Amino acid sequence: MPISAYIAASSVTLIAIIILRLISPQLRLIDLPSGHKQHVGAVPIVGGIAMYLGLAVGIYNVPSLWHTYTSLMLGSGFLLFVGVIDDIHPLSAKPKFIAQFIAAMLMIKQGVILHDLGHLMFHGKLVLNYFEIPVTIFATIGIINAINMLDGIDGLAGGITLTILISLSILAMLNGSQPSLMILLLMVSVVVPFLFFNAGKKFPKIFMGNGGSMFLGYTLVWFLISFSQGEDRL
Repeated sequence: MPISAYIAASSVTLIAIIILRLISPQLRLIDLPSGHKQHVGAVPIVGGIAMYLGLAVGIYNVPSLWHTYTSLMLGSGFLLFVGVIDDIHPLSAKPKFIAQFIAAMLMIKQGVILHDLGHLMFHGKLVLNYFEIPVTIFATIGIINAINMLDGIDGLAGGITLTILISLSILAMLNGSQPSLMILLLMVSVVVPFLFFNAGKKFPKIFMGNGGSMFLGYTLVWFLISFSQGEDRL
């Protein structure tokens, strides 16, 4: 993939952060300190939107990649949308779980399913059989919410996500999985600019928001499952 796609992804993320920060009060995407939220002043919650836009532009530059990962973009975009609504007007747990369930089903429809849990037992692979869909849904919702819960300290959720993305990129490269490597590196390209504004000291602070954490969590679980299944598992 041309390096221009990675540059475009990072650039769009950066430009989107700058623009969205300016209009965040009008969008009502502002996080005010209260209770357990100990940050100083009003902080824009625009990181998730910016990262998704950057990824979308990066993938759009490679038509074959867009075709391969249409369902991933639809599922993560849907969760981003629900999360942004939650950031503007807090939702109860039920609609968020329903949204995560729908996204998980979209992933399953695309064939990203936990068929087995590997060699956990001495007698061989622990095959899930009739439990593969329930376990896949449980794992998907669990990881999405795990990333969401990590998003409480500046740079924590983004930093852990970046570490996992780099690790998965290395695995994809070593195993010659070119499409996966390309989109994972695009994800790295959009997470890094966000971290400058989220964890850095020299830039105005932003948060990724619930939309951003669900978007990142869904992307991670998609590749964690797909890389761990089938004959060509990494």
